[in-house]
Amino acid sequence: MRHMGPFAVSATCVRLLQACVVLLGLSVISQLAEARCRSAKAHDVPHGANMFILLPEKEVGQIRGNVFQANMEFAQDVVVEVYNYEGNDSYEAASQALKSKRIAACVTGPDGKFSFSDLKPGRYLMHLGTRDVAGMNEVNAILNVRPGASRERLKIKLSLGT
Repeated sequence: MRHMGPFAVSATCVRLLQACVVLLGLSVISQLAEARCRSAKAHDVPHGANMFILLPEKEVGQIRGNVFQANMEFAQDVVVEVYNYEGNDSYEAASQALKSKRIAACVTGPDGKFSFSDLKPGRYLMHLGTRDVAGMNEVNAILNVRPGASRERLKIKLSLGT
């Protein structure tokens, strides 16, 4: 037994507590690692086919999720961009926002994951398209980041162009 002030703690309890701390640390590191995609370079821009897709506005706790291909497999090498957004849900407003400077961007890996956890509360336009021309339509989504909103991962599906 080990004495810690008025409490007596067995060696087994100490080892168990140490193991819990290690597992908790690994869990946090794992969550951070799994939620990131590779930072996009200036030449990494989204490409798309011929259709403009604008998803309905959604309130979220943070911008993170997965991108899927038309066959529901994870989509790799998708450029995910984020822009400040003050427009309505029209093609014209979204197109105008895409002419401004993107505030964040990344390229998805084999698991199709993306995450932008350091964005302040506000309204954003997320723009997604393949890094290389692949015949998939680009997708746009208006996202309202609010504390306390759902932290559920977004699921974005890219559809085949015609």
